[in-house]
This record gives sequence, structure tokens and C-alpha cells, in this order.
Amino acid sequence: MKNLSPLHIIIIFVLASLLWFSGVNLLISGYDFPEPFVIERLLDGIYVLLAAVLIFYLVRTSSQQSQENERKYRDLFENNPQPMWVYDPHSLTFLDVNQAAIDFYGYTRPEFLGMTKSDIQPLNDPGALSEGSDLPSSAPGQEPLLEHLTKDKRVVYVELTSRELVFEDKPAILELCSDLTSKIQAQIQLKHQEEFLQRIFERTPTGICIANESGFFEQANSAYCRLYGYTEEELVGQHFTKIIPDEDQLTTRNLLRQMVQKDGAKINAWREWNVVNKHGEKLVVLADIIMLRGVTGGTKIITFVADITERKKAEEQIRKSEMALREAQSVAQLGSWEYWLNPPKITWSDQVFQIHGMDKEQGEPSFEEMQLLYHPDDLPAFQQLLYQAIDKGMSYNHDLRIIHPETGDIKYLNIIGQPEHNDKGQVVKLHGTLMDINERKLAEKHLQEQNEALKKINTELDRFVYSAGHDLRAPLVSVLGLINIAQLDPSPGKKDEYMQLMSRSIYKLDNFIKDIINFSRNARTEIACERIAFRELISEVIDNLNYLNVTQPVETIIEVQEDNPFCSDAKRIGIILNNLLSNALRYSDPFRENPVIIIRVEVTGKEALITVSDNGIGIEAVHLDKIFQMFYRATESRSGSGLGLFIVKETVTILEGQISVQSTLGKGTTFQLTLPNRVSIADLDCKQSATSAIR
Repeated sequence: MKNLSPLHIIIIFVLASLLWFSGVNLLISGYDFPEPFVIERLLDGIYVLLAAVLIFYLVRTSSQQSQENERKYRDLFENNPQPMWVYDPHSLTFLDVNQAAIDFYGYTRPEFLGMTKSDIQPLNDPGALSEGSDLPSSAPGQEPLLEHLTKDKRVVYVELTSRELVFEDKPAILELCSDLTSKIQAQIQLKHQEEFLQRIFERTPTGICIANESGFFEQANSAYCRLYGYTEEELVGQHFTKIIPDEDQLTTRNLLRQMVQKDGAKINAWREWNVVNKHGEKLVVLADIIMLRGVTGGTKIITFVADITERKKAEEQIRKSEMALREAQSVAQLGSWEYWLNPPKITWSDQVFQIHGMDKEQGEPSFEEMQLLYHPDDLPAFQQLLYQAIDKGMSYNHDLRIIHPETGDIKYLNIIGQPEHNDKGQVVKLHGTLMDINERKLAEKHLQEQNEALKKINTELDRFVYSAGHDLRAPLVSVLGLINIAQLDPSPGKKDEYMQLMSRSIYKLDNFIKDIINFSRNARTEIACERIAFRELISEVIDNLNYLNVTQPVETIIEVQEDNPFCSDAKRIGIILNNLLSNALRYSDPFRENPVIIIRVEVTGKEALITVSDNGIGIEAVHLDKIFQMFYRATESRSGSGLGLFIVKETVTILEGQISVQSTLGKGTTFQLTLPNRVSIADLDCKQSATSAIR
């Protein structure tokens, strides 16, 4: 039942009384009572009793309703999650506070009831904010935002809602406190962030501009203005094509149109653009363009630009320098390399790939694969240098050989390595250069060979001059002596003997001169390549040796197996055979019953094996390692210049062959030659005829 006020009780009582009196009058007037006065008094008594009961009931009901309402309001006040209090509007003293206010401000109930509102809102003007406050201002019609202090001096931001009431029969004000601290702090933080972003926008070295969907500038930061030479006021309201060169405007407009059509999608993010500043100077910038849609539906074009004009100039200079470096490295056959230790990684320049004969598209080899490229004889020394560079930080400069991965060709390289350290002094990388020195090494080798050859020639020349002078003069002196003897001897029968002796001396001189001619030709004539028929060549050599004066006939046996074609220098092979066979005839054993010379030839696709054996007087073992020296003679029992076997050895060497000798004194001698087959060089187009080797 609704709570009854005193006015309500009076009205109910008056209405009930009127109904009672109206009913009593009707009752009395309708019946004829014998004692009407007594009846009236009785009815009056009943009225009083009923009136008292009614009044008691109404008052009691009103009191119960008041108590129930007060209990409900007390529960609502005490259990409300938001702080609430009741205070005296005159003294501002707190009359009551709920538990939420106690928890929020940190005071106990007795402390609160001994305080005023000024203690939690320590400002003269209750509706004012502290000076310099970052609080947003209240909108018209809203309660003002207030700063309150808690017991621990923490500032909180609140909004108060008030209403008047009677508290303990006195006028009072009930206030509901709404805690807006988190909201206000978020707004303050957002405000600070906006200010911070604005400072970043203005102070960032990257140029930033904001334009509308049509491309007209709305805002530009300082870096953007400095880049183009305009003030922000000069740019705002202008179209972005103001900074685009005429030749690029169509392309730029098309890109903007694509962005708008694709709802702000990026087009070639961080692309290089050609632009022009206020003074007409062309610049190169790196720019990124994005489109953002606001909550109101408006679209903004945001452009980030960085001036890379100087960088492009530097890149162009670096490109030219790198091109010049590559050209220089290509000419010098010099490459650069890097080897990172952890994780292992090898980086080669183009020239290093070229030097190693490897394809750059296949990438750099691993460290293990790279070691397979080095010559196995050179690898241990190089590994030692590498470990010293890594462990001790030692640089190195080393020559080594590599093997071509496909052809197997060997090439000489010079590699220079330099360690690179980190802040802790540890080697983290090796870098250096690699140079192709194959031509230099070959030149050095050729020069060394020439020096050795020159030394040999000088030695041989000294011996030649000495021996030639002796061997040339000896026959001439003999002839002169015989002429003198013939002139002094009057005997006619002696002249034939003197003439025979002179002829023998002249013949000896002629052989010596032939040996000199053969030696000269062998040293200076280029190697010829022609098809050789060994049987015909050997027969021709033997026929030319028939003039030799030997004590008894010597049998010659020729065994030739030449199923494969053989190409080489026929004249030089003829000289070899001529000297070996002439020696075999000259040094045959006159006391042996069946002197014989056996010539065997076996031709393969790779080489020819030639063996010349005799059963002559043989050579002492002490002379075997010297018989190929110039003017060396193992015996004086036979005539000779000492040049024959020397010429044989030199000729075999020029033909890139080998010669060996085995001999036993008194039993005979065997010479064995191996000469390479030059069919592949001549492509089987050698002369088919066996050209005479000796003419």
C-alpha cells in the first residue's frame, strides 16, 4: 500500500465520518425506536470506537509503510556500487555516507562524518578545475567535472548528481558520485598522444603531407615544406601536381585514380618519384602513398616522402666505380671474396667465379666444396694459413693451384686474406682478393727454363768451342802432316797410302761438321708433323751408313709393328736412328762371329716404342750416366766426335719423348726410346710419304 500522509488520513477519516452519520440518520429515521436518545448515544459510542480503530489502523499502516520505504532507501543507499553521501547544505558536513564512498575515498565512516565536502574537494570554487588541468571541459547542460582527493592524496575525477531531501527532520542534499577517472585519464592520454603525434608530424625528417580525395593539399609538415621549398600556407589548397614534373603528371594522375578505384589500395609502395621543387630543381624522392577513410566517411591521401637525390647521385657514382672496378678486375684477372665464420657463408665477386670456371647462377660453393677445387698438394699449406688467420688473426698472401671442376686444367692463383674482428677482438670474417697468376707463373716457368737452357747452352758452348777447336784442327793437322810427308817422300808407291790417310782425315772432319749441322738444326727448327713409315725410314738410314769402314759385315734385323698410324718429325727421328745405328756399327765387336743389330718398333695410338740392340763391345757401367753429355766419349778405341748421343738425347727431349740405355761391357748395348704419337695434332693429315730423313 502506498505510504499515507496526514492529509490522506484526515480525508479518509472525514469521508468515513460522513458515511457513518448518513447511515445513522437513515437508520433512525427508518425505524421507530422506543428510546431514541439511548440509541443515539449508543451509536455515538460505536462511532467513536470505530473512528479510533480506523485512525489507529491508518496511522499504523502509514508508519509501517514509512519504515519499509526508509529501509528500502537505506538498502539502496548502502548497497549502491557508486559512492553516495548526504550532507548539510549549509555547513557542508557529511551526515551519512555509503560503503562505496568509504571504499572509494579510503576514509572510515567516523572520519567521513567528521569531515566536510571541502576536505575531499579542496578548491574554493566547487565547480572549478585546478589550474592547467588537462580535463576536457563539460558540455552545456552537463554536470561539471571535479577533481577530488582520496585519503592517500590520489586525485580522482568525478561527476556529482544531487537532490534535496529531509534527513532526520532536517533539509539535506543527497549526492551520487560517478567515478570518471579511467575515462578522463584515457581522454588525457589520447590528448597527449595527439599532441605527441603532432610533434612527431612536425619534427620528423620524413616529409608528410595530407591531401583530400581530389588531391588538394590540406596539411604538410616542416620536412615536406623544406624539401619542396614552399611554406605550408603556399601548399594548402594547391593540387599535388604542383610538385610533379610535366612529363610525369599523366602517370601520377593515373596512379591516384587507381588508388581511388581500388578503395585506397597501395600502388608500388615506396616507389621512386621524380619531383620538382619551388625553384624548378628536379629531385628524386622515395614516396609511399596511402588512403585512409575517416569515421565521417571522408577520404584522406597521406604521402610520406624522403629525399634520395644525393643518394641516387652517390649510387650512380658507386655504380660507375663498381663498373670500373669490375673492368679493372677483369683486365687484371682480380676478384674479391668474403668468408663469414658464423654462420658459414662465402661471397664471391663475378671475377672469382670466372677465375674458378664456375657459373654464378649456381651460387657460391660451401667451404667444403671450395676445398675440393684446390690442388691436393697445395691444400694442406693453405689450410694451415687459413686456420692461423682464424685462430690468431694473421693475414696471408699465398700462391696455390686450383683444378677446373670440368676440364681438370690446373691454374695458379694468388690469394690474399685479411681477418676482420668484432668488438671483442674475435675474428668474425675473412676477406681479401684472388688473382689469376697463371700467365705470370707460366712466364716465370718459361723464364726459368730459358735461364736453365741458357746456362746449359753457355756450358755446352764452352765445351763446344774447346772440343770443336780440337776436333776441327786434328784432321786438318793430320792432312797437312801427310802432305808434308808426301812432298818429302820420293817413293811413288807411298802416294796412294798418303792419299787414303788424308781421305780418312777429311771424312772424319766431314762427319764432325755434319754432327754440328744436325745439332744446330735440332735446336732451332720447329717440330714438323708428318706420317712416318718406320720400315722405309730405317732401311734408308741403314743404306746411308754403308760407307762406314767396319772390320766385318754386321747383320741388321728390322721388326716393325705399325698397325696404327704414327705422326711426328721424320727428320729428327732419322737423326736419332742415324746416330744410334752408326754407333752400333762403329762399336761392333770385331772378334764376334755373328755381329748383329736388331731394330724393333711397336706403334700404338699413343706412342711408338723403338728399341736398338747390338752385341758390340758394350759400355762400362761407370760411363752410362755420362754418355749423353756433349763431347763425352766412353772409349778411345773408336773414332767419333762425342756429339752423336748428345744430339740423340736433345732430339728426344724436343720431341717430348724418353730414352734409356742398358749395356754390359763385352756383351752389347740396348737403347730404348718412347716417342709420343702426334696423330691427334696432325688430324691424320700427315704426309703419307716417308720423307727422307737424311739428305
